[in-house]
Amino acid sequence: MANSIHNLLSRNLSGVYRDPQRIHRDVETLLNTSLGLNLRPKTEPLTSNDGTVTPSVLVLNGTLPMVYRNVTYNIPIDLYLPPQYPQCAPIVFVRPVSNMAIKENHRHVGRDGRVYMPYLHEWGAATHELRELAVWMSSLFGSEPPCYAKPAGAPRVSSIAASSNVAASSYGSSVGHHPPPYAQATQSTVQASQQSTTASSSYNSYIPPDFCCNGLSAEEQERLKQQQIEKEVAEANLAAKIAREESLKEAKLKAEKARLEKDREEELSSMRVMATSKVQYELQVVFRDAKDDLRVTLKNQKLLDYGKEEIQQLLKEGEERKEELMALNDEMDGAVKSLEGWLE
Repeated sequence: MANSIHNLLSRNLSGVYRDPQRIHRDVETLLNTSLGLNLRPKTEPLTSNDGTVTPSVLVLNGTLPMVYRNVTYNIPIDLYLPPQYPQCAPIVFVRPVSNMAIKENHRHVGRDGRVYMPYLHEWGAATHELRELAVWMSSLFGSEPPCYAKPAGAPRVSSIAASSNVAASSYGSSVGHHPPPYAQATQSTVQASQQSTTASSSYNSYIPPDFCCNGLSAEEQERLKQQQIEKEVAEANLAAKIAREESLKEAKLKAEKARLEKDREEELSSMRVMATSKVQYELQVVFRDAKDDLRVTLKNQKLLDYGKEEIQQLLKEGEERKEELMALNDEMDGAVKSLEGWLE
């Protein structure tokens, strides 16, 4: 998966993002969690509600798990990373399948499927990331599912296409910018839903019971709604806190691993220095002994050469002395002969 992300960023999306390493890290971190197991990276242009189209961007397409009444459901989503990411927030759409529809008056999802939530509105490059965003969405969707099953026999018209004109006038384009303020986005969603011609009676039969407020006064409904919002925010904050603690724990583990690797590298470096010093010392000893042996050998050679010269000189002197003795011997022979002749 890491190679797939790298290939998309380096080949298909080269030059689109200013910080591809941050994107690679955030996406890989999300895909390695339980919330990102069913998400797959791909590329496609991002079309805003006013028809503006960006160049191809990285999209995480698939499903996000949520837990509703102790049962896990998978919500189909498209998570776009605009060219300005991470300075700008991701853009997320809920993509209901043909037999599903987006819940009317949902506080976090517009009729076009666009997701609005405090975490996106408060997005900051240094403090927010995709894994926490997935935790927030899973928690909020678990408190209030964004989709419901259509009644049997209802026309299968894409909720996105049916609401594109309303959504465009309500939200406008926000590609490359932060989402509108959370309260404004919620109000726009409600206004867009009120313009729908869909009958609420056919919808309410598919809303979970705890989302209906029939028989309650407007004040009580508002109070319950406010309590629900506070509960959702508290749960989302708790989930975000847990995610941050996990990130901190992971960062500590990475720091500890880096420290151990650094200590190991320093130990290996120290061992290399000691080994190098020992080898150098041994070589110096060997070179010194070899130098002494060579000096002794040269000295002995010089002595041999000197002795040879002396022997040669003695031999020469011996030859000269021999010649002298032979000459004297000849003289003596001559003298003896002369004496013998005189005696006769």
